[in-house]
This record gives sequence, structure tokens and C-alpha cells, in this order.
Amino acid sequence: MENLEDFLNSLARVSEEEILPEETSLTSTNALLYYLPWGFTIYRTHYGEDSDEHWTALVQMIRADVKSQILDKREEDPLAQQLLSLFTLDARSDASKYDGLSMDELRIAFRDKIGGEPMNADRREHRVALLVDQDVIDAQRAMVGVARNQPWVKCVEIDYVASEHEPRHWRLPRQTYFGWMKLDARNIPQFWDQLTVQWMFEFAPQGGGYFFSAGSIWDY
Repeated sequence: MENLEDFLNSLARVSEEEILPEETSLTSTNALLYYLPWGFTIYRTHYGEDSDEHWTALVQMIRADVKSQILDKREEDPLAQQLLSLFTLDARSDASKYDGLSMDELRIAFRDKIGGEPMNADRREHRVALLVDQDVIDAQRAMVGVARNQPWVKCVEIDYVASEHEPRHWRLPRQTYFGWMKLDARNIPQFWDQLTVQWMFEFAPQGGGYFFSAGSIWDY
């Protein structure tokens, strides 16, 4: 991550015009009063054999990668420490609530706050859930021992309505956006940042079956 200040400013609870007390330090512990948290709720919907270890490894990897990106050569930077303190990966793993949920059922669980209020429930542009289903677990399993692996998760737009993305005329191409996409799990900050300037359907690759990775590179 390069411009931490811009990223942090995008999380501000107060407008640029609002005058704060002269002694206010936005990089102090009190800064939590002035910034919104950032991150995503990640749901596990597959609980098959050996899935526990792959789920745990993926969640730990995401948290460690976000920390590494933010603190890269700037462990003592108060801006970096503040931005990291605001990050939350809200991991939901409860077979009694989420086992086998489809994407549409996951959207309902998010909206109905099953398991508690999810991240970004009131932030329209970031109403996206991360999903670890059987496809993701199987991919994780296949990457064990692979030196250059590419862990990924599914991103599910909560407010997706299929009819809004259907072609309006028979001459137009077929529908290409289906309310989800794959994300390189090492690009959580970049994905969040992209959502601040574009709706997910505006940058998601056609068909949902590609990755979003650093530098807006699309690949298999």
C-alpha cells in the first residue's frame, strides 16, 4: 500500500470542513472517534472433512497479509498503526447457521444479520461479503505444498438484483455480471479501495470466474 493518508482520510467520520479542537490528534487512540472501521465479513459455508484447517489458514493469511501491506517498512508510522487498528476481518464459521448456504441465501443471512450485524451493513458501496464455500476450500486444499499458490475467496454483492443486469435489448450481449467475483485473497485493501470509487459490477470481470488482483490485473 502506498498512500496510507488517502486511505485513512476515506474512512473519516467528519467532513473536511468540520473544525476539530486544536489539540486533536487523528493518529492517537482517540482517532477511533473520527474514523470508521474497514474490512469485510467473511462467511464459511462448507464444513466438510479437513475444511477446518483450510478455513483457519485462509483467515490467518488474510489478516497477516493486510498487516504486512500496511506496515511494510513503516512499523513506527502512526498512520500505518492507526489504519491497521481500524481493520476488521469479521470471520463467521457456524455450521448451524451457514452450512451449505447458496449465494442468495447468504445475502439473506447478511441482510437479516444472522449471527450478528455484519461489516458494512450501512455502507452501500461496501455491502459485499467474502465467501468461503466448497469451491474455495477445494482450491485451498489443492494448493497445499505449492510454492507459488494464489489463495482466493469469492466476493458476493449483497444487493445484487439479476434483472438490473439483464440486457435491455435482444441485440445486446448476454448478461455477464452475476453478483459475485473471485478475489485474490492477498488484495483485500486494494479491493476495498476500488469499492470506494466504483460499484463492484463496474469492475468485476465477465462471468464472475476471474480474479481481481493488484494493479487491476485480471487473470485466471
